[in-house]
Amino acid sequence: MKKLTRLFTLPPISAILKYLPLMASSLIILQFTGCNSKCGDSSLLTGSCKFTDMSIALEHNSIDMAAGASRDIGVQVTVSCNCQDYLSSLSIGGSSAAQKYDRPYIQGCLDNACEYNQGGCDISITSAPNIEPGEYILTVVATAAGGEDGSVTDSDSTHITVNITGNVENFEFLIPANIGVGQGLEVTHFANIMRIMGHDLEINFTLLDLPAKVDYMFDPNPVPGDESTSELTISAEYDATPGTYELQARANDGNIEKGKFITFYVIEPFFLTYSQDSIEINQGGQGTLSVFMNRMGNYSPDIYLTVSGDIIGQGIEIDLNPNPATGMTSYATINVGDGVATGNYIVTITGTVELLEKSTELEIIVVE
Repeated sequence: MKKLTRLFTLPPISAILKYLPLMASSLIILQFTGCNSKCGDSSLLTGSCKFTDMSIALEHNSIDMAAGASRDIGVQVTVSCNCQDYLSSLSIGGSSAAQKYDRPYIQGCLDNACEYNQGGCDISITSAPNIEPGEYILTVVATAAGGEDGSVTDSDSTHITVNITGNVENFEFLIPANIGVGQGLEVTHFANIMRIMGHDLEINFTLLDLPAKVDYMFDPNPVPGDESTSELTISAEYDATPGTYELQARANDGNIEKGKFITFYVIEPFFLTYSQDSIEINQGGQGTLSVFMNRMGNYSPDIYLTVSGDIIGQGIEIDLNPNPATGMTSYATINVGDGVATGNYIVTITGTVELLEKSTELEIIVVE
């Protein structure tokens, strides 16, 4: 959203914009916050830094809009303060918890410069497509706070009348709330569009907050006005970091933007474990254990196994069968030479599929 031009050059401010939409006798409240105190001189200690006046100016006090539409309204807050450099930044916004499908709601803007004695931005008033026509009153309350502890405050308020006239073309979309992909793999899902009141605009999809080494593609994108499905493909590189992430899927037709959150998982497609973490073998003896291929879902490629460690080839040999592992298990036969000194030895078994490698350590305890 674009910022309004500042009018004066006196001290920087703070304000919280907070809202609650209500119909008819109800109220939407917006609060300003975020202007940090920079008044570090003796006037702060003596309490002489005070607000003397505050006002809120709206671009429009009354607007008409259709159900399902959005409208930007400029908000400008001016605060007089007798302490120079008292406030420095301004955030204008509201709680998303107050957004309802049956009433208008306000989307604010964050991190606006609060220079000298004023700040402002455009807020967006949006109504749901199924909202009842009628008059909605939104009361804007701006509260400016100053001082290191925010104890110096002042406030003012004004009103916006929103007249909802009826339904407009609109859309919604559905996409899976949970998606997982293995390292070095890709997964495909669908975004399904529900068009309302004859909506026939192109819809462009984006996916935000992806972790490193992860990419995506919607096809088609944008989605033509006579289609209602886009195929989402998400791919992860071999060295993408396993973990849980929160993504945002957004759909925009040029007038309206819709958003959904996705819990996203980068998963190890396989990892190795043993039937026992350590094995004790006599000098000149032999031991066996199982090496398990813990595979994700239907992940089925051959896993090539190798052994490494300082003692390998120096008196201890490990044979893996089958190798490559085609199923869930390979068996390790460990032979210890007569001349191997007693003690604990660490070896590493590594499983490889193309560029993906997974390793785990095994302790071999040699006894007399």
